Amino acid sequence: MIRTVIKWVLISAVILLILLWLWAGGFTSVRNFVRTIPNPIDIIWGNATSTYQINLPWQSAIPQGPDISGLTDAGDAQLDQTPEETGAASGGTQTSYGVPSPYRGMVALSQANAREGGTVHEYLELDAREGISAVPLTGWSLQSMVSGVRVPIPGAAAPFIIGVVNQLSPVVLAPGQTALVVTGPSPVGVSFRENRCTGFLEQVQSFDPALANACPASSELAPLTAENLHQYGSDCMDFARSLPQCSFPVNLPSSLTPGCRAYLVNTFTYSNCVDIERSRSSFELDTWRIYLSSASELWDNQHDIIRLLDAQGRTVAAISY
Repeated sequence: MIRTVIKWVLISAVILLILLWLWAGGFTSVRNFVRTIPNPIDIIWGNATSTYQINLPWQSAIPQGPDISGLTDAGDAQLDQTPEETGAASGGTQTSYGVPSPYRGMVALSQANAREGGTVHEYLELDAREGISAVPLTGWSLQSMVSGVRVPIPGAAAPFIIGVVNQLSPVVLAPGQTALVVTGPSPVGVSFRENRCTGFLEQVQSFDPALANACPASSELAPLTAENLHQYGSDCMDFARSLPQCSFPVNLPSSLTPGCRAYLVNTFTYSNCVDIERSRSSFELDTWRIYLSSASELWDNQHDIIRLLDAQGRTVAAISY
């Protein structure tokens, strides 16, 4: 009797389990599960998905990199952005650039010799674009975003005069003009605008980069006139006209008269050249030499972000390297 009862209880339990299995999906679940199982050969040779992949003793593990799906489109989109747009998206460059100045786009800033060691060799270049109005540089400043150092742009002499206390005027950069902003002190004591005579200064001081060799020809400074021929003689005038541009007379021939020697020494000088040329429209050149008079380098020799700021501290231009 007891055995019969146990038998029917087991049969009922089996029937109940079958009914529950059918209610949960039955053959459909089995079929769907089987479909997810890959080819056994693929499993053995490591070609299966990560869910079923197994490594046999003779198989090395396949390295798995990070998931980069979705990054490609974002990268392509960033390549299409301008530096300002990229900075606005990231926050970093925008912070470095700062508030744009109304002068933005009017003056180009280039690193020039910023990476060079030594204050006398380290300089930046500012170029006023063509087709703009004149830009007042004095009162503006340059700032390193790496060190935080900010230095003002001083006034300059135009022209520079030897032997006097030069009056410094605001530097106004006209369209097409250039300012070379040197970190160290000026070889002549002040910032200045280059002119047709400043090449003479190169003979007594060292400038980096070298001053323009744009002096008047020797024949202009020592013209072949009847008065000069009568007073100094043909040999003197021939020697004068043989001198290269922007050169002081040295190693004068002993055959020249004392009067000729004095004439040559006084004629071929920076000061005399300025006296003769400064009234001409072609006297002033398009390059300014600005000296910040810093005792130490201002710009990093490897990487830096440098801003040109207007008088209100707004960013005119910025570079990074």
